[in-house]
Amino acid sequence: NYGGDVDAYGGYYDAYGYYGDEDLNYYEYYGYYTDDFAGYEDYYDEEYDFYEECFFDAYGLPVLLNTTAKCDMKIKGVDKQADKLTGGLDGVYKFTSCYNGKPMYQRQKSPAGQDRVLWYSSTFGDWDVSRGTEPSEAEILMYGGEMEHASTPLWVSGWHLGGDLRSGGVADEYAPIQVTVTCADGTTYKEGEVTTNTQRGGPALTDAEIEAKYQYIYDRYKSADPSPSVNFTFVVLLVMTGLTIVLAIPYFLLKKRGPGAGGKGDKGSMSFAQMLQQSRKKSAGHTA
Repeated sequence: NYGGDVDAYGGYYDAYGYYGDEDLNYYEYYGYYTDDFAGYEDYYDEEYDFYEECFFDAYGLPVLLNTTAKCDMKIKGVDKQADKLTGGLDGVYKFTSCYNGKPMYQRQKSPAGQDRVLWYSSTFGDWDVSRGTEPSEAEILMYGGEMEHASTPLWVSGWHLGGDLRSGGVADEYAPIQVTVTCADGTTYKEGEVTTNTQRGGPALTDAEIEAKYQYIYDRYKSADPSPSVNFTFVVLLVMTGLTIVLAIPYFLLKKRGPGAGGKGDKGSMSFAQMLQQSRKKSAGHTA
């Protein structure tokens, strides 16, 4: 049944240290895809998704990295094609804030109630233009560069406009559109002068190398359980040694007294049980 398949599947992964519930602490301890435990980086990439090109300073002001294009954006060529879009989409988009680790731009001099915002979507790795002053997935009018992770809109390879925004378009579908995106002040950047995208091609390791890495981590983790433990064999040996000493002491004490020590001329014929009882009495303050 389905539950059985799930259990069997989970068992397979547990055997190799993957995703088992009991190994939750293991993954928390190593931080999931650790990049420095075995000297590898596997799929982790400091410039992929988590690499912030835009951040806020101590005064709450947005700041761009020196390697990121710092100009405001100018979008041109949409309005003549989006004939059904009230308020249009062309214009100058000023850098005003950070969003998802990249710059966010708001259109300047928009008609009343027709604000536009240009922002990066970490979900789809693209740039979107939506209605309003804040990013909204539900109000996207145009998007470009899906999964390209372009550093800024300047480097987007292609744009798509909502089908219901132009004559002949199909509602709820986006179609390619010719758009020009440039720096509003006319700045141009030479190749290599600034970062164009934050995506690198492929993983740093092969699947086989990643498998070897996590097998190594799993083996080391299992062999170095942080929970304190005591060797059971050692404990048993220690207890037995102690019992032997406790039982032997009265025997040697009585033997040292020699024949007749019991006061009744038994010539040392006292049994071991009697010797033990005699020792107990003596320890309790009784005399023979």
